[in-house]
Amino acid sequence: MQASELWDGADVVVIDSATHLEQLAVEHVTATIPVSREGGKAERIEDYPYGKGWQFLYDAFLRVLADLDQLVRSGKHVILTAHDCVNRVPNPDGEDWIRWEPRLSDPPSGKGSIRAAVREWADHVLCLRYDVVTKGGKGCGHGSRTIWCQELPAFMAKSRSLRDPIPFTSETDSAVWTALLNGKED
Repeated sequence: MQASELWDGADVVVIDSATHLEQLAVEHVTATIPVSREGGKAERIEDYPYGKGWQFLYDAFLRVLADLDQLVRSGKHVILTAHDCVNRVPNPDGEDWIRWEPRLSDPPSGKGSIRAAVREWADHVLCLRYDVVTKGGKGCGHGSRTIWCQELPAFMAKSRSLRDPIPFTSETDSAVWTALLNGKED
């Protein structure tokens, strides 16, 4: 059965969360790929020699992205949510800094980065954050939130079509969907 056949009748496919989807891919890899030619079951990705486990995981996740891409080509909207993490960003011009990024594997070598693969695959990587102002070294806010469409030093984001931040007033607010669909409400 093709991935698109599983979703007949659906216009939108939501995967909550890509972070958990990656863990399912880890379970698949450790259950199906032996540690060596002689066999042996891996308990963790790190059990494979020479970082091969991370490459196995990356290859497995690329197959998932290919299936999701097939859904997009069939006319469906695909949404991945992800938990976040703080990551150190190397800066060749000066001091490194930290920023919020999707919690997906990103080996130090850069090879086999699921975080990078998802970012490249997606048309939009949006960051929903509380609005915070620093006063006297302390963060203050009023509970308002903003959806960021473009990357800033504090967080990873991108959009192929949106530039301006979008105020997020409630879970039922359709402003982001209107912007994503170029003003067309479905």
